[in-house]
Amino acid sequence: MRERHDEYFAKYGSPTIYKYAPKSDTLFVIMLLLLGMNAFSWFAQKQRWQQIANRVVRDAVEGGVDGTAISTESIELRKRAEEMLKEQKEAAASSTLSNSSHNDNDVNISSDSGKKKNKTKVKLTKKELKEKENEELRPLIENLVKDIKDFGAGFHQPTWRDLLIVRMIRWPEYVLKGFLWQSKYMIRRIQKKEFNDDERMVLTRRAVGPVAWEAASDEDKEEMLSRDLWVMDNLELWLEDQEIRQFSKGQQKRLNRVRKKESLKGSKID
Repeated sequence: MRERHDEYFAKYGSPTIYKYAPKSDTLFVIMLLLLGMNAFSWFAQKQRWQQIANRVVRDAVEGGVDGTAISTESIELRKRAEEMLKEQKEAAASSTLSNSSHNDNDVNISSDSGKKKNKTKVKLTKKELKEKENEELRPLIENLVKDIKDFGAGFHQPTWRDLLIVRMIRWPEYVLKGFLWQSKYMIRRIQKKEFNDDERMVLTRRAVGPVAWEAASDEDKEEMLSRDLWVMDNLELWLEDQEIRQFSKGQQKRLNRVRKKESLKGSKID
């Protein structure tokens, strides 16, 4: 055993019996991974939609944070919620009036002990009234936001098209389309032809990003196309303008005054 252990095991064998562990079914493992990744893609898309929904609800209820501008979508949702709240209050007031008129027909027994003292109503400040109104509007706005299936720019409620397996099936289609478009674009650049409408749109969308492009209105898209944003200098100026738009009107006025003073100083120096 000590000198020739290999011959020892060949002659006498080993007291230990080795056995292979059962192998996992490969098909089962692949199916389990696909189900997990599909579930993850579904909930990831749901979370993307929920983030925008929470932002819209917050802006519609509380307004822009730190004086920033809010979207027209949030303003319209708040107006619709205010109309719904007004209708609910009118319906509640009409029902209380009908109940009070019905109770007035009953016999009233006059007695000193039966007299009710008039309670003085506590007056609320403007801030408290605003907070109370916001709390009443919040559930209405949340219900309205739930009905919005798509905010644009890919922020939509998940469907079967968002499953990973569906996207994987369509990957060759996306790759082929991108390759064909890029080939045509390079050929036109070699020929030194002017940009057509499709090229300007694709280049602008790449420069500003798909989210900003999809969220922009038709007028904003026309402005983007006219400014040639695929040029870096033009893109930087456009980004500065977008940051300024997020400021309140007072902040924009102060910034414009500062810019005018700087431009006047520069002209005097020249």
